[in-house]
Amino acid sequence: NANQGCSSQKCESIDQVPQTQSTPQCESTAQDTKAIKPPNSPKHNNTDPKPNRCPIEHREDKRYILDIANVTNIITNAYILATRGFDALLIGEHSISPKQYGDLKNIFPKNWSFHLSELDEEKAGQTAGTGIITTNNKRVIQPKAKNKNLDKIINKGRVGLYCIEVQTNIFCMLYIIYGHTNGDICDKAAGRTNNICSIIAQDMQEQDPGPKLISGDGNASVYRLPVIQDMITSGKIIDIGSIASMYGGIDNDTTCKANANCKATRKDYVFANPEAHSLIDKFEIDHRSLIPVHDVIRITFKGEAPIHSYDAVQLPKSINDVFKDRCIDIYGEANIASAKIAREKKKPKIKSTAKPLFAI
Repeated sequence: NANQGCSSQKCESIDQVPQTQSTPQCESTAQDTKAIKPPNSPKHNNTDPKPNRCPIEHREDKRYILDIANVTNIITNAYILATRGFDALLIGEHSISPKQYGDLKNIFPKNWSFHLSELDEEKAGQTAGTGIITTNNKRVIQPKAKNKNLDKIINKGRVGLYCIEVQTNIFCMLYIIYGHTNGDICDKAAGRTNNICSIIAQDMQEQDPGPKLISGDGNASVYRLPVIQDMITSGKIIDIGSIASMYGGIDNDTTCKANANCKATRKDYVFANPEAHSLIDKFEIDHRSLIPVHDVIRITFKGEAPIHSYDAVQLPKSINDVFKDRCIDIYGEANIASAKIAREKKKPKIKSTAKPLFAI
């Protein structure tokens, strides 16, 4: 039965659904909150996010730092994100439209860049959306998907593809996923997310060899995603969160908790191929990020992050400044001075019209 384990939730349609074991309703996670609060609720639309501002993170580490987070609504939590000391942040569920990008630019530092995907067009409200933020004038790199099926769904709200330079001339490809809601209790939702993972796996094989990561909010446990399980078993990818103690973290540490009454679970992941695995120096879950529901995953790579110089453009104060500088280039300071003297000589003399006070 395709609807088995879906509870009262309406499942999303899919052509082919894997028969996977469902879990009880008590395994409530962040996605349960989404069913209660629609995407256009105050959770997603906070017109005054300033109260969430926190101290700017002091950073002396020269290694490349990648943060990964489901931010629920990027405008709501932008003031928190603006204080974090990362080189890049992979985003799941940004939940904003292009007309809100200007507000985001006004919150972020001037030397930050970002790219955000479209939202999920199947949803009535502003839901889903993947993306990336880069700091310190690092450009956003978007590789071309080589798999035709991935190319069709990329930047459509559920999957994104980016690339970062973690060391000089060493690039790591990043697949960011935002899985379909309620994957642990709805077979159709898990099946749709599993299909996205399958397409990503195909693209990874078609891409040139090199470091690759799959990360994001799967909205499902690993055992509900057979493609991911098979890739782990075959050694094609490593579940970094499950072996986090190798990097100073906690194995299988939880990443999300919808509210105080829900059990904390692990639905946010980082899966690395062997090449990317060899580059990771540290892995941790930030439980004190102040972002609600989801914790932030932080990866620190080995070596030093590259530093690239760039040319800054100084804009003129006014058009008159541009014209004046151009005149100096063409005519020179001497000619401009001579023209000024000539103008002074041509000024008409003002005749006095005042009458004498006394006649002699």
